This record gives sequence, C-alpha cells and structure tokens, in this order.
Amino acid sequence: MAAGEVGGAIGYSLAASLPVLLTAALLFLTPLSFLMSSARNCLILSDRLALAFGLMVSPLLVYLQIGLDLMWTGLIAGSAAYGVHVVWRTLR
Repeated sequence: MAAGEVGGAIGYSLAASLPVLLTAALLFLTPLSFLMSSARNCLILSDRLALAFGLMVSPLLVYLQIGLDLMWTGLIAGSAAYGVHVVWRTLR
C-alpha cells in the first residue's frame, strides 16, 4: 500500500511538470480504455445498442447540466436498448 502511495505521489508531481498536451493525452487513456473494454464485451444486440445510445445521450445530458448525468444516461440508454431488443425479438 505504501508503494502505491509513493508511486501516486511521484506520478502526480511528474504530471505537473509535463507539457499540457501530453498530460491531457495521458488522462484521456483511462476513459478510452474503458470505452474499448466495454465495446469489446458487447455480445448481443442490447449491449451494443446500450453502448451506442449511451454515447449519444451522455453528451446531451452533460450539455444540459443535468445532475447525476451518468445515472440518467444508463437508465435512459439501457431502457431504450432493452425496449428495442424486446421489440426485435418479438418481430423475429
């Protein structure tokens, strides 16, 4: 645990000395890796739709400054994806 704290402190101090563009690029790696991981694990139609709907709804909710935007994004996009999936299975 101490090694993690020391590494975090060193990384924090080094990040302050890096150029702004490089710091922004390094900070962007975390959400990018989460998106890639989520996209790779989409196996069925409702998973893919939920991810696509979430990528469309989230910026809108952030722009409108809705509180708890991540929760609302999941609720709206997940429900819409589930609804489309149910209709698709019914029509098949």
